Amino acid sequence: MASAALASPTLLAAGAESPEGPTRGPARELWLEAQQLFQSADYVAAADRFDRAYELERSPWVGLWVARSLMHAGRWVDALERYREIAEQPLASDASSRDWSARRDAKSERQQLLPRVPSVIVVLDGATASEVTVELNAALLPSESIGVAHAVDPGLVHLRGERGKQAAEQRFEIVEGETKTVHLSFVVAASAPPDHGARQSPVAARSNDDRGELQRVISFVAIGVGGAALLTGGVFATLAAGDEGRLLRQCPMSRCPEQYRSSLET
Repeated sequence: MASAALASPTLLAAGAESPEGPTRGPARELWLEAQQLFQSADYVAAADRFDRAYELERSPWVGLWVARSLMHAGRWVDALERYREIAEQPLASDASSRDWSARRDAKSERQQLLPRVPSVIVVLDGATASEVTVELNAALLPSESIGVAHAVDPGLVHLRGERGKQAAEQRFEIVEGETKTVHLSFVVAASAPPDHGARQSPVAARSNDDRGELQRVISFVAIGVGGAALLTGGVFATLAAGDEGRLLRQCPMSRCPEQYRSSLET
């Protein structure tokens, strides 16, 4: 099966048993180097060498190994695109059976990889797609991809959006076959009107407390002074009433002897 072939780097064995690639020139040298890199599991470098050989000799068979190396390197989105390119590559009627087989294998392996590729749905809060520039893993995300599933490689994803001086970003992990919805918020908080019933600042509250305390002290002083005045008046009134009673007894017919004149004046 094609999946078994993908899982086994020994498919590229050395010597006479290795799959035939370009037969001469720089393409042949790149092909042989790519084989060795693939065998040693250096899939990123292998994809580079296979791709350079493919640019020199655009054989579906060589292109198929580019896609396989990308898939093993975890670059699943690039692998899907290369598989699609090879599966749709036009061939002459006299093309080799190997190239026809490579085209069929590319289509089959792409169908196997598709459900494994994770995707991200980007949702903008408080903004429209035309207002925001969005980057997904440092690559520009087209505005038409906002709000719909967009294929990504498994692993760490960095999402960043900018609208003028506003910026929002998210970093998250995504795994094989997962579809994740991620929000970028550009909601601007409305400025609230002054709330006269709101709690005052500590300085204002302290000032109000001081004024209230002063008013309470003044009230207490006024009450105390008034009470003292009433008390003093009552005491003198009581004393005067007692003196008047004595004078009435000592001054018959309201005629007081000279010795009581000071008491009478008091």
